[in-house]
Amino acid sequence: MTRPNNEAARRTVDVMLIAAFLAGITVPFAGFVNRGFRTDTGTSTMENRTLAPMPEFSLERQVLAAFPRKFEEYFNDRFGLRDLLVTWHGCTKVFLLGMSTTDEVLIGKEGWLFYATGNIIPDYRGAHPYSSRELRAWQWILEERRDYLASMGIRYVLFIAPEKSTIYPEYLPDAVNRGKRPSRLDQFMSHMKAYSDVEVIDLREALLRAKTRERVYRRTGTHWNDVGAFVAYEELVKHLAGTYPVLKPLPRSAFEVREVDDGGSGGCARLLGLGNQLKDVRITFFPRYRPAAREIEPTPLLGTRTDAQNRKASLMTQDRTDLPSAVVIRDSFMTFIIPWLAEHFRRSAYVWGTFDLEVVEDEKPDVVIQEMAERRLSHRFGNPPKMIGFKLQRPR
Repeated sequence: MTRPNNEAARRTVDVMLIAAFLAGITVPFAGFVNRGFRTDTGTSTMENRTLAPMPEFSLERQVLAAFPRKFEEYFNDRFGLRDLLVTWHGCTKVFLLGMSTTDEVLIGKEGWLFYATGNIIPDYRGAHPYSSRELRAWQWILEERRDYLASMGIRYVLFIAPEKSTIYPEYLPDAVNRGKRPSRLDQFMSHMKAYSDVEVIDLREALLRAKTRERVYRRTGTHWNDVGAFVAYEELVKHLAGTYPVLKPLPRSAFEVREVDDGGSGGCARLLGLGNQLKDVRITFFPRYRPAAREIEPTPLLGTRTDAQNRKASLMTQDRTDLPSAVVIRDSFMTFIIPWLAEHFRRSAYVWGTFDLEVVEDEKPDVVIQEMAERRLSHRFGNPPKMIGFKLQRPR
């Protein structure tokens, strides 16, 4: 008696399942078409990475052989609902299980996140100490660099941006304990102070003092905030003032300091896929002064300089002729400092990446400033400049 009703119910269920299946394959494809062909920017701010590009297509054998794999990478980065699924995955692992979604981020205490790529954490623990030969190699490279620049009348200054784990170890997980051996930064600074007169600025003491008053790094990022950047800026300008007395750091009173809740988060949160969930209040310096330095079109040589992420070099200038000129070799830590530092140079060029001798020779500055994140000390010898006019023996 009830069979027709059961069959009708089964047909209804079947239709609903078919509709759900069709929606499940249609909506992601529609999202892919929209994201992949109309609004894609080539980057994912939520995941803090570059998306796989659309692969080239031709009838050449090598191109055809590589096309399926490259197109799969391109499709996987753009299929519909990807951001939503990444967010769900991140929330499940981080908030429910207390686990990181990537080896690049370490989840610390009280909501602090730490960048853990490469040897950052092992170096903090002293797990990979330098050998004596490696320390002498660093010394030799930096002294050769300094001596070559000095032969052109150019001063060389190196300063190292400490990792957040160096300044805020108390927020690392208990499992990450500090070993008895010194870190590579400890070794490097001790060696350079004992055996070399290359100008190397150690920012750790100043940052550790400042953190007793206010936060100097972003809680969900890897970089310092404006407070930490200002501490580094002050130390750098004070150091340069020994040679250029005209230089004086801008006073703290030249800025209005605000805590800005802009809904943003640091790079570590984005690497977890939780850029929209893990919020971070930014401590931001708003200038009360009218900047004198302005960005201008880079020279033809400088205009060709980009790093692996296609970040371009920049050039700043101002009208004061009594100020020195500079070439600044930088990484992402310098981004916070440039607007303030440019106020102290009549002309300053900012180049991403490694030491670029061609730019230095083209600009002929009064001083070369090289800013380097502590993680770069994990590299064996850094990136030595080309050899010009020196016949120094490599350390044995």
